[in-house]
Amino acid sequence: YRGFTPARELRAQGLVSPSFGKTLKIRTDGNGGYQGLYVGAGPYLSIGTALQFDQKLINIFSSSTNVYMPNNHFVIGDNTTGQAALAITGGYRARLSVPGFEASSKEGVFIAANYNYLHGLRYDNPDLNVQFDTDSGGLITLAPTTQPIVINRTMSGSGHGFSIDVGTAIVKGGWDLGVGADGIGNRINWTNMTARQYVMLSLTNGGSFISASTLPASRTQRVSLPVRYHGNAGYHTSHWSAASEVGKGFQGLDFNGGAEYRFGPLAFRGGGRYTNDKW
Repeated sequence: YRGFTPARELRAQGLVSPSFGKTLKIRTDGNGGYQGLYVGAGPYLSIGTALQFDQKLINIFSSSTNVYMPNNHFVIGDNTTGQAALAITGGYRARLSVPGFEASSKEGVFIAANYNYLHGLRYDNPDLNVQFDTDSGGLITLAPTTQPIVINRTMSGSGHGFSIDVGTAIVKGGWDLGVGADGIGNRINWTNMTARQYVMLSLTNGGSFISASTLPASRTQRVSLPVRYHGNAGYHTSHWSAASEVGKGFQGLDFNGGAEYRFGPLAFRGGGRYTNDKW
């Protein structure tokens, strides 16, 4: 495995929460402006993971020569949290009548806000720990008191929470500009937690797990996600378009940008992305 040099820590988190619904216009001004109520629903799926890799193992893998660490322990840990919920959304939509903007086109100043009621369906949090031991010669050994793999899993099937999204956009000519914040106050309070432990006693003798119910650390658990702040800009003509977005949230700073040129029935596209400190 020499040459395989994992990171000391790996973290990733994401959310998929599309909303399907309709805006009911309750007031119009005859100049293209309106105010309305949005009603919708959709799935709310989030997952996050945090991997911890023993620095001593990294030193062994990255060394150009053999490295032996006698009578030692090497630990790899990973904690993953997954949530599944139903998001029921009520929101506000408005297009403001602004002088200089064409009422008959898509131009205008747009405002949107959503309140998402989150009905939790499933929470799952497996906490994985893997341990390797070495003997007096620095080689892998099967220590009789070591449990090579232990998974402590916490679960729930009942939760309630909410989140708020706000945003505004300006569309003028071929330009569009927007800013927003998603997941303000984002939280789900999970109740009736249960727990279970899975233990592998040997890496060489069958590889089966022993499973047993355990007591959770708490009967309730609040899970919150980061707020994502973002801004976007784009320009469009009859033949080509360019768009970009910069945000800060789950993976720190992120950037997306791309362009498209339309030639008859064909579209040539290219783009780039920056996330997790990498292009």
